[in-house]
Amino acid sequence: MMSEPKRIVWARKRSGPGSYYNSFQHVFPRIPEDTKILDEKYKELREKAEKGEIGPLKQVSEALKLLWNRDTWSDGITQRVDMFKKEGRDVRVLDLMGYGAVLRKLDVKGLAVALEDARTLEEKQYDAKRGVGFVEGNALSSKTWQKIKEDVKEHGQFDLILCRPLAGISQIPENRVVYAAFIQRLYRLTRPDRGTILSEIHYDMKPVVERFSKNINTIEGIIAKNTSGAFSLMRFPGSPDQIPENIFQ
Repeated sequence: MMSEPKRIVWARKRSGPGSYYNSFQHVFPRIPEDTKILDEKYKELREKAEKGEIGPLKQVSEALKLLWNRDTWSDGITQRVDMFKKEGRDVRVLDLMGYGAVLRKLDVKGLAVALEDARTLEEKQYDAKRGVGFVEGNALSSKTWQKIKEDVKEHGQFDLILCRPLAGISQIPENRVVYAAFIQRLYRLTRPDRGTILSEIHYDMKPVVERFSKNINTIEGIIAKNTSGAFSLMRFPGSPDQIPENIFQ
């Protein structure tokens, strides 16, 4: 068994026995040493999702378990949302490049963003009653992000941000500047009290995102991790309003 990462030790010293350290302990355990096996598992998982063999929530939850090495979690995302609900939060989730199925499954408020609105009439009615909004637009368009910012200005930042475009990941340019902009924009939308980002990334962008994660982890109040297929980030009170641009060099 590996010893605790330095960041977890830091959290315990700074936060004492409070809930913030518990969150570090449970949500960010060590990364598995054998990343090759992890990569193969993620590839198999994604193929199942693309074939429709597993649903969107299951796909994201399993990716989260692989990323954070929590094999004992039956459903990591549901557990996380339930934890926030027990704290009395009015939980908000962003489903970026998705149609909101995850939000309905989790029974939370929030926002879905996709190229087109493919929801059924029943789904639209359900979402309207439950406080789930929808932005129809390209995730690479500044107009789309402006609409997302307007939603956040009205309703508040998100406790959880999920980006799982599956086949749509190929539509995001494999470019350092684009990935840096995505991470920065998502970060600003994330609540600074254990707000969490879980995003799929293109396999070929692993070295770039790996460097981003290493640099981000030098910033007090933020923890980032990645595998070849996914990236996660968590904010804590005291984290900066935005990530310094030099982090993405």
